[in-house]
Amino acid sequence: MKKALFRILCLALALPLLLVACHDATGTASSKGASSTASGGASADASPVGGTSDVTTSADGGSETASAVVASNTSSVLSEALSSLHASSAAKPSSTSSSKPTTSSKPTTSSKPTTSSQSTTSSKPTTSSQSTSSATASVPYSPPADTRVINGTTYQITFKDEFEGTSLNNTYWYCCPETPRQDVGGKWSDSMVSVHDGCLYLGAAVDSNGTPISGAVRTMNKWYQVKWSQCKGYFECRAKLQSAPGFWGAFWLMDKNMNDKSVGNGASDGAEIDIFESFSVAQGGINHAIHWDGYGDHHQQNAKQVYNKSLYDGQFHTFGLAWTDTEYIFYIDGKETYRVGNAAVPNIICQNKLYLKLTVEFGSWAGSINKTKLPDAVVVDYVRVYQAQ
Repeated sequence: MKKALFRILCLALALPLLLVACHDATGTASSKGASSTASGGASADASPVGGTSDVTTSADGGSETASAVVASNTSSVLSEALSSLHASSAAKPSSTSSSKPTTSSKPTTSSKPTTSSQSTTSSKPTTSSQSTSSATASVPYSPPADTRVINGTTYQITFKDEFEGTSLNNTYWYCCPETPRQDVGGKWSDSMVSVHDGCLYLGAAVDSNGTPISGAVRTMNKWYQVKWSQCKGYFECRAKLQSAPGFWGAFWLMDKNMNDKSVGNGASDGAEIDIFESFSVAQGGINHAIHWDGYGDHHQQNAKQVYNKSLYDGQFHTFGLAWTDTEYIFYIDGKETYRVGNAAVPNIICQNKLYLKLTVEFGSWAGSINKTKLPDAVVVDYVRVYQAQ
């Protein structure tokens, strides 16, 4: 009897300890499970909407953040690959200016333009021409001047971002909505936008779900409030183009009310101006374009393709546009590559303020996707805008 009572007493004392141990083991397992779920694969929140333009609810609606770091919904393997890609890119000298876009009030020296153009459109041009330009070397970085003389006209700087720091300047730049784009099932993703080493990185990759994702930013927020825009002037960026096929980078100017414009007024009451679109790695193709009269049945465009394989040499090149009262003049590395105006196309000159966009997106126009060459990126060193004086 005494032995039985002793055993019962020991069991009673040990039972609470066993319960505590079981609780701790269960809690630990639950925590690990939650952590594993939180760090799951990319593109869990993909939303399917297509579109070419940047003005309709389907093409430009949805969530938007100003985050400029790789988001947590990107897989660890993809993050490591992008980090390696970013680290291999040459940064500009540390003597560059602040990343905050500013309005300069004090004129300094003038200089000749070292420019070229960027733009993004999803369709091939209907009115277009083609040319082959001579090879160009990488354009070295130069600090922004308060004034520049272009084609005999003095321009005053009105906006500049050298992309210093580790995030987007939230005063002006916002990630484009994470909506599907083009014809291959791709979408824009905040996780493909980052700022470091003095540059803006717009990545391109295929996530763990097989969805092509890419980075895009603009100077308009998700409530369609334009944070920076300008009518006419000189617009320039310095960028390193992609090496993989299947997607293109672009620098473009956009009217938020593009689809609401009346038909028959040409581009005077609204336009999309593609300063450059890097649509062909294999052929060295760059597209310049102007779109107007919305994106429906009355849509019109004028474009030119320039072919120069040296622009895809892994070095930085400049892309620029002089938008005047009578014509558009496109530049690549300071050399004029296309000119069109009212004399050739009546009312092609836009009279509205347009906001800025820097984007990367997948589409069949740029060829087939080669996953073995991804992730890749278009790297932007700076954006500078001037107004004629």
